[in-house]
Amino acid sequence: MEQETTAASNKKPTSSLPQPLDTTNQQPYKYILYDELESTYWNNKNNDNNNSTLPEDTLCWVLTSKGQRKSQRNKKKNLNDDDDNVEQDDKEEECHRTELFNRARVVYGEEEEEYKKEHRVLVRYPKGSTYHVRRCNLIPVLEPSITQDKIVLVVPETPQYRRLSAVHTCINESFLEIGCDFGPCVNRVRTVLEDVGFVAKLDEDLSLPEEEEEGDEKKEEKCVRCLGIDKSVTSLDIACKRYPNTSFSLEDALTKAGTSKLRSLCKRKLIDGYPSVVAVDINGNRELEHVLKCLECLMQPGDDVVVGEDWHLPRLIIVKSRFLYQYLKEV
Repeated sequence: MEQETTAASNKKPTSSLPQPLDTTNQQPYKYILYDELESTYWNNKNNDNNNSTLPEDTLCWVLTSKGQRKSQRNKKKNLNDDDDNVEQDDKEEECHRTELFNRARVVYGEEEEEYKKEHRVLVRYPKGSTYHVRRCNLIPVLEPSITQDKIVLVVPETPQYRRLSAVHTCINESFLEIGCDFGPCVNRVRTVLEDVGFVAKLDEDLSLPEEEEEGDEKKEEKCVRCLGIDKSVTSLDIACKRYPNTSFSLEDALTKAGTSKLRSLCKRKLIDGYPSVVAVDINGNRELEHVLKCLECLMQPGDDVVVGEDWHLPRLIIVKSRFLYQYLKEV
C-alpha cells in the first residue's frame, strides 16, 4: 500500500501542459504518445500490427521494404543525403528498413484463407487498383474524419517525427514546420502532398475534389501548402539551396511577438491562411520548458487574430521532444 501511495504521489500532473485559454469555446488538446496512437483511435490495444484489424474505408500509408539492415551501428546521418524518402525506425529489434510507398483505403470483401493466414489486408490505391498488403506494412492515417479531437502527438526521435508528419498531413491541408533546420521534413511533406494521389472513400468518386477558386490577388499571395521556419540564417540558407521548390522563412516561434509575425506570414503565404498540421522540432534535447512555451504560443494566439474567424488552431501538432515524451510516459 505504501508503495502504491508513493507511486501515485510521484505522478506528474497533465494539467500543467499548455491548452487554449478558453477551453469552454475552444476544444482542449489531447496529448498522445506516437506509439499509443493506434490503440487510441484504431482499437489496436497491444500495438500488434499482425493481428489487429482496421475498419473498412480506413485511409492508410502502405510501406515497402528497402532491404535488410546490416547493423544498427552502421546507421549514418548524412545531412547531404537528398534521399529523404527512406525512413529508418530506431528500434533495435527492427531488422529491415521501410519507406512510404503510397496511400490506400482498406477494402473488405470475400478474403481467401491464404491471405488471412498471412495477416494481409485488401487495400485500394488512388487509381482504383487493389492489393493484399501485410497488416504490419500499413500505417493508418489520422485524417480529420477519424476524430474531432485536437491532438498533440509526441515523438522522441527524428525518424518517427519526419515519417508521421508526412503520414498524417492530408490532401488539401496546409502544413507548417517550426524548427525546420535544413528542410528535409517540410520538403518531404510538400512532395507527398504534390505527388501522392488522392484516395477517395469507397462511396465517393475516385477523382480529386476541386479546390475553391480564389481571386487573382489571393492567388498571388497565398501560393503554398507547406512552409518551414527557423531562426537560424545559416540553416535556412542551406535549406533554400537544397530544396528550392519548398518555402522557408526566418521566424522565431518562442516569443509572443514572433508568433504574431508568424501568424501574419501564414495568412499571407498558406493557401488556407492557417496551418491544419504543425510540426515542432526545436531540438529534441531542448529543455521541456522551451517546448511547452512553443506549444503555448501555438494554442494561445494574441489579439492580432480571432480564433474561429480569421484564425483556426491546428487540428494536429506533432512534437519531437525526448523530455516531453518521457514526461508523458511517467504520467
